[in-house]
Amino acid sequence: LGLAIDGDVLAVADAGNNRVVLLSLSGAFLGDAREAGSAGNLADPTGVAFDPDGRLLVTDAGLRRVVVYELGTAVAALSATAGQRGG
Repeated sequence: LGLAIDGDVLAVADAGNNRVVLLSLSGAFLGDAREAGSAGNLADPTGVAFDPDGRLLVTDAGLRRVVVYELGTAVAALSATAGQRGG
């Protein structure tokens, strides 16, 4: 189970459901990485981290890559297309 905190946002890697859940520190649901479209689809996300610019980095063991999500102002509006890394 991967966890990361940035400000008041908690990211939780949920490998069993192939997603990353975003919660407020008070427990409110903010978003889900499966909402990002096909580029953001995950298969066994195992680790999460935030970079200094607030982007969410997800290690996707199933697809052997790291995906970078731009959270923007609306946390639920994730975008993975620009930062996707393949290999």
